[in-house]
Amino acid sequence: MAVVAVLHSLADQTLSFPIAQDVADFDPALISSGADVDILRNVFSGLYRFDPKLREVPDLALGQPVVSADGLTYTFHLRQDGRFWNGDPITADDFIYSWDRAAAKQGDYAGLFGVIAGYADVASGKTAHMSGLSKLDDYTLTVTLAKRAGYFLTEASLWPFWVVDRKVISSAGDAAWFMKPDTLVGSGPFRLTARTPGQSMDFAPVAGWYGGKTGSLTGVHVEVMADTAAQVAQFESGVFSLLGFGRQPLAPAAATRYTSDAKLKDQLVLVPAGTTFWIGFNLKSGPFASVDGGRAGRRVFSEAIDRSALADAVCNQKTTCVAATGGVISKGLQGYLGDGADYRGDRQDRVPGVGPGRFEGQRPHLHLRHEPIQPGRMPEPGRAVEEESRRRRRLRGSRPQDFLRPAQRRMRVSDFPAELGRRL
Repeated sequence: MAVVAVLHSLADQTLSFPIAQDVADFDPALISSGADVDILRNVFSGLYRFDPKLREVPDLALGQPVVSADGLTYTFHLRQDGRFWNGDPITADDFIYSWDRAAAKQGDYAGLFGVIAGYADVASGKTAHMSGLSKLDDYTLTVTLAKRAGYFLTEASLWPFWVVDRKVISSAGDAAWFMKPDTLVGSGPFRLTARTPGQSMDFAPVAGWYGGKTGSLTGVHVEVMADTAAQVAQFESGVFSLLGFGRQPLAPAAATRYTSDAKLKDQLVLVPAGTTFWIGFNLKSGPFASVDGGRAGRRVFSEAIDRSALADAVCNQKTTCVAATGGVISKGLQGYLGDGADYRGDRQDRVPGVGPGRFEGQRPHLHLRHEPIQPGRMPEPGRAVEEESRRRRRLRGSRPQDFLRPAQRRMRVSDFPAELGRRL
């Protein structure tokens, strides 16, 4: 999947763009939307962040951690100039507090802490502190894992591991601190200055940010606008300086127009991004139950999917990705060989849903039964699927998108999305 972005020059150095849905959660412990992550990564930060090539690079950590010989203990040294935008210093205690709090909140991604010793006791409410978290001093954090996990550093770079200001939360209230600009205190390069729920948000750069200069932007204005046609119209009239931020691609008609029109094409940039969506079958009960017993039902369900139509919808009429063996490939990612090309083209006719094949043409009919849901109750098969989905959901290969740095006259394509120096 790829994101489409259209860029205008920023005469007043204020970046403005629309999003289709308002930010759902401002609390890092509860964030579950990739679009929300892309906006709030500018407000919060953690030990590490991802560079444009998805490599973990130090943020509030000084270099890489020291890992014990058995792979269970990670020692992180923190930079001593790290501060929240209100001036509060960031110490090991803040990370311990933030991670314990996120584990206890049991948001959709709390399971990422599951590899840390003591997580199960916090998740169950038995205790408020993960035994695997401790400090050697104010700027040295140690993390002990319950088992070896070579992926832990990657997990520690994700948003549930962002640090929050325990002093502000204590004074403003755990359920209210993130609701007002004055108490939404983070350690990122931007801070929220105004918000009208469901309508707009405004951000300003943080003076004296520990990461260095925050670029040339004087402000960022975000409008909540569900109508994609209206988004394009206001961009073309000069109201918005950018479309496509926060993993929100252009509508197919607009994407096709900007791709095919020579006068518009130079305003378009495709940003490769990897995202995985899936439907999970309930193997415990219902028509798909058991590995062998439900196989036929699962196969019929799979074969009933119009893969060509699905690829057209996902790929914005081939403007962002193309169908290939095994799925779709985003333009710009490794494996993309050009429109119409397939790295296994010689076997294309044998692959379901890619080119001519036995699933093309006549498809089996799929009959679904609707079971009314009583208020406050989900049918047991649906509940099991939902619980399993919530447990397993992960964003895979999400590319960081930070607020942009304007060039002197216009935005360069290479600036979107970018870490912009140390961050901006």
